[in-house]
Amino acid sequence: MKKLLMVGIVAAATAAMAADKTISLADAAAKIAEAVESSDVMASLMKQLSAADQVAFLGKVNRAIAKQPGSQAEIAAKYIAVNSTALRNAASKDNIAALLAETFATVPLEVLTLVNERFASDLFNRAADPSKKFSDEQYTKIASNLLQKIMQRTANEDNAGVRNTFAVLTFLRASNGSPADLAEKLVAEFSDEKIKGYALNEWIPAAMSPEKNYDPMLGAGDAGDSPDAALVMSIAGDMSTVALLSDLSSGINPAGGTFANGLFTDGLTGLPAFSEDNARLNRIPRTLDPEKKWYGGYRRGEPGGYPGQRIY
Repeated sequence: MKKLLMVGIVAAATAAMAADKTISLADAAAKIAEAVESSDVMASLMKQLSAADQVAFLGKVNRAIAKQPGSQAEIAAKYIAVNSTALRNAASKDNIAALLAETFATVPLEVLTLVNERFASDLFNRAADPSKKFSDEQYTKIASNLLQKIMQRTANEDNAGVRNTFAVLTFLRASNGSPADLAEKLVAEFSDEKIKGYALNEWIPAAMSPEKNYDPMLGAGDAGDSPDAALVMSIAGDMSTVALLSDLSSGINPAGGTFANGLFTDGLTGLPAFSEDNARLNRIPRTLDPEKKWYGGYRRGEPGGYPGQRIY
């Protein structure tokens, strides 16, 4: 009896501790404004949400950013910071794919011009972890499975073909050029033959050119101009690379089938936003609040700054 009582006490304590670490979607939604302005708040909220609520919350945050005032560069920086932080704090290895799909479904097309580049270099780069090598077959299978998840999510969104092509661009950039026919293999999964033709013959060649010309894609989606990449990143700040692809080959059968153990290993979940290395001792303070001295949105010679403000 005494033993059963102790087991009950331990179980109750464990449940109480778990409850302390959870938050409802409604409670998280009440803090969206804070999450948009602070990657630390965004990360904290993501860690307390269930997998399903994480995806719903990210969609809500992206829609909230779309309604905020600010310059094009400021808004783009918020999208990049929020969505990167969400992926780095996924509830499970499987949920990263769902969050990635939500990003491509809810971020404006003109901002996806930067998202595909930053995600390819900072989150999904094939060479990010030197200890982990991927064969072309393995990498193609990883990209294909992620693309399938994205296409399922974007199916009912406007400009789904353009959005899916931005996802393909992410995997092409992250592949570092191999296999050479990766674009053909991924675009072959598109259901719309007309979109296949545009993607392979116009959109991808222009976007992957040295000039990184996104005009054909943005024109097809009736979107605005692409934000200034340098200005956006000066506001958002540099983002340390996190090798989210590190153990993707586990559970993948290149000849077919699905991920036996999901997309990502458990060791890659719960990562701190922007890689909290060395307690941030060497990091430049960044903010999206124009009232703070270290806000980087104003350039030299432009109005809006004030004495003592840090200019980059």
